[in-house]
Amino acid sequence: MKEALLYVHVPFCTSKCDYCDFYSVPVCGKPVDPSYVQALLKEETYWRQRYSVSSWKTLYIGGGTPALMPAELTVRLVEGLLCGSQGVPEEITIEVNPEVLTEEKILAYKKCGINRLSMGIQSMNEKALKSVNRHCSAESIKKALSLIDRYWEGKLNLDLIAGLPGQSDAEFEDSVRKTAAFGADHISLYTLTLEEGTPLYKKTAGGTAFDYDRADSQWFAGRDILEEAGYAQYEVSNFAKKNCQGIHNTGYWQQQDYAGLGCSACGTFYDFSSESDVRGIRWSNTRNIDAYVKFWNDFNFNRKETFLPEFIPPVSERELLDSSTSEFEFLMMGLRTLRGVSEKLYEERYSDVEPWHGNLRKRLESVDKIKISGSESERYFHFDRDGLLFLNSALESLL
Repeated sequence: MKEALLYVHVPFCTSKCDYCDFYSVPVCGKPVDPSYVQALLKEETYWRQRYSVSSWKTLYIGGGTPALMPAELTVRLVEGLLCGSQGVPEEITIEVNPEVLTEEKILAYKKCGINRLSMGIQSMNEKALKSVNRHCSAESIKKALSLIDRYWEGKLNLDLIAGLPGQSDAEFEDSVRKTAAFGADHISLYTLTLEEGTPLYKKTAGGTAFDYDRADSQWFAGRDILEEAGYAQYEVSNFAKKNCQGIHNTGYWQQQDYAGLGCSACGTFYDFSSESDVRGIRWSNTRNIDAYVKFWNDFNFNRKETFLPEFIPPVSERELLDSSTSEFEFLMMGLRTLRGVSEKLYEERYSDVEPWHGNLRKRLESVDKIKISGSESERYFHFDRDGLLFLNSALESLL
């Protein structure tokens, strides 16, 4: 049996926040078109059959704002995605936003097997939310958390951002404490990133008016508050209570196969046993919603040539990952985590990459602050919580 991760992108949102660089399209009160969901189901069937996937290990529905979909459409999507899969995914996650969450939707999520909510609150401070044109208020966050407390029984992720304009250090710390006090299973704490082309980037004159040091200082304070509240850091930006780490994202960091459905989504299937220099195939989907919907809804599964290795759906672009690219991604993704990278796995997968030939100790000898844990049969090279702060410079030295 072959299993893989499944990501589904629903690119519709109420309005774009000033910092957002993800592909999404404001719907301005219009309902999500069911034809997009039908296209997602057709694309899932194609990749599942093409790569002989017997079961989806996890399902993650992100966006955009997937919670904009009516409850019945969400049920249709989830049930349709899983009807060809053997068994039930270990983790089914949907991203929700406070202002569109309702009792009806929560009950529908439970009905179709969703067991993890991921809600982006970003801040509990009204000034901070308004400063980035966030489409929810502190009051709507409180109401959404109240609904979750009353009706939700699964895991809960909450997202926070350090460095948002419009809030003092004390206000940011108060926001983190209030979030932690709610008792979510998992909290992601990010530092605000200014992406070129976003309204926030333009507002800060390309970042020149943004206080990067203050943003970092807030993140450090937020990390300490979360750890004091019982959340353990397990990745650069992710903190969880015991046994509550996110399974889906962990799969990315461990180079597990994954399919990506929907506009702008990407997927990667690896082949570490290949005798050629190609170690994986990655595809990236178009950002043209109309073209995407038309192609997949018109797709003919009886055309055998569409399942040949050389076929590329015209609404996708393909990249062949060579061994050097795959090797660097192994380090880049694995070193993001407190667990780090496996010496044994590195030797198995990358013994042909020169000049290290599977010798992880030699590969990382130029990196400061690397720790080694485990037994002789299974050693891991990793950073500790303070060493993770130097991840970017470490990766630059490995290029």
